[in-house]
Amino acid sequence: MPKHNRRRDACTEDYQQSNVALNLIQVSSSDVELPRILCFVNTISPNHATKAQAIKDTWGKRCDKLVFLSNVTDNTLGAVAIADVPSDHSHLWQKHKASMQYIWNLYRHDFDWFYKADDDAYVIMENLRAYLRSPEIVMQQDVVPLQLGHRFRLTDNLTEYYVRDKHLLEEYQQRWPHWFNMYHQGIGGIQWKENCCAPDSIAFHYVGPDYMRHIERQLYDCRKDEFKGAVDSVRGVYHFADDIVFS
Repeated sequence: MPKHNRRRDACTEDYQQSNVALNLIQVSSSDVELPRILCFVNTISPNHATKAQAIKDTWGKRCDKLVFLSNVTDNTLGAVAIADVPSDHSHLWQKHKASMQYIWNLYRHDFDWFYKADDDAYVIMENLRAYLRSPEIVMQQDVVPLQLGHRFRLTDNLTEYYVRDKHLLEEYQQRWPHWFNMYHQGIGGIQWKENCCAPDSIAFHYVGPDYMRHIERQLYDCRKDEFKGAVDSVRGVYHFADDIVFS
C-alpha cells in the first residue's frame, strides 16, 4: 500500500470514538518557546517499553527536558532510579516527594516551570506554554509560589462514603448517573460529548500507549493541508459550528 494511503487510513481511524473530542482541540500556533518547562514523569520498570516510551515518542519531545523517575535506571529511555523508595502504589507520596527533591537539586536554576505527570498522561505542551504566558499567571510568577492544576473532590471526606447501605447507593444512581461527566455541572468543569473539551485543552489522564499515538497523530500529523478535506468531512458529520477552527 502506498505511504500516502497508509497515512490517510491512519488519519481516518477513530480510536475509541475519540475524534469527535479531539477535533474540538486547537494546538497553539505560537512560535514562542518560553517559558522553559521540565517534565518529570513517574513510572516503573514494567512500563518503560510501553507507556514511558510512548510519552518519549509523542508529547515528551516538546518538553524542554523530559525526565522519567522510576525504580530502575534506564539510560536508553532516560529513566533515573529513585533510591530508597518502594515502587508500589502505597508509597506514591514518598516517591513524589523524593522525585521533587531530585528535580530541585539538579535543575532548579535551569527551568521556569516543572510539570509532573504520570506515565498514562498526554499533554499538549504548546497549550500549556500559552496558558503559562497568560497575564494573570505571569503577574504572580516570582511574586508568590504557584501550583496550577485541578483537584477533583466530591465531598469533604471521601472515606465516610466508602460503606453505605442500598438506599444511599440508590440515591447515588439518581443524583450522579454519569458522575464523571456531571461533576460541577452548571458551574464549569467537565461537560458531555461535543462540549467535553475546551479548544485550549492541555492534558488528559488515563491514556494508554496506543491512545497517546492516536492523539499525537490526530492533533499534529493529520492536520496538515493534504488532510483538510477529511477534517471538513468530520465537521459535516458532527455538525460543528463554523467558528470552530482546526489547526
